[in-house]
Amino acid sequence: MIKQRKPLEILIVEDRPEQQEDIKELFHTRGDLIKADYGATLEEAYVLLEKKAYDGIMTDAFFPEKEGSHEDLNGDKIVNYAMENKIPWVVVTSTDRHGVKTQPITSLVRRYGHEIIHSPNDNMDADSDTKDWASGVVDLIYFIDGIEEGWLKFKEGKVRDIDGGTIGRPEFKECGQKYAQICEKYEIKLI
Repeated sequence: MIKQRKPLEILIVEDRPEQQEDIKELFHTRGDLIKADYGATLEEAYVLLEKKAYDGIMTDAFFPEKEGSHEDLNGDKIVNYAMENKIPWVVVTSTDRHGVKTQPITSLVRRYGHEIIHSPNDNMDADSDTKDWASGVVDLIYFIDGIEEGWLKFKEGKVRDIDGGTIGRPEFKECGQKYAQICEKYEIKLI
């Protein structure tokens, strides 16, 4: 059962305005449940992280280091920061847009015992820029709830369940009921 709580404070790291609009639309009717701040660069993300203790972080894999610089793999730095500071996190990206350049962050995320949330159209439409923000939100809330309720933990440099296993996407775990509760409470439809 999902307990009532103050609104979750989430940091979104995403440089593309159209992607920020997609996530803002997802959060629009959930203001009493989720509050989000947005950083478009690594520099902005670090400034926001210094100012506030976030319940969780959703980050893209590729975004500029600072305003005016080119897009580069910086999501790994956010993931490492989150692990060092024991902040629940998810990476949401479009693999088709970046191709093999996603392999380093995919390896890092798996080493920490988690999975990247890929575009719903990966391997289907290379021109698609859609990201699966809804699955990212549900995975992040699952991660936050697990840490708060004690059935997930940061241990030995990984995120582990109470039996010592690593966490993954809902379709790979027997956690369907928990995901269904999160989707219902936050009125999120998964793709």
